[in-house]
Amino acid sequence: MTVNDWNTAYAVRTEKWTYIQREDGEELYDRHADPHQWFNRASDPALRNVMDQLAKQIPSNQAKPFKQQ
Repeated sequence: MTVNDWNTAYAVRTEKWTYIQREDGEELYDRHADPHQWFNRASDPALRNVMDQLAKQIPSNQAKPFKQQ
């Protein structure tokens, strides 16, 4: 899982999928069929279950990011 610096976007990658959850929406990319992630598949209702399963991997309580001084 990857988290951006502001804890507003999270990404989960598997061998087949990249799932991104942001404050303003979701993205889902098929890494095999679309390795450059040009086609967001999140609006496909047939893939809702895939997104739900990947979203479960994002912790509900995030630690505060460490900021170097």
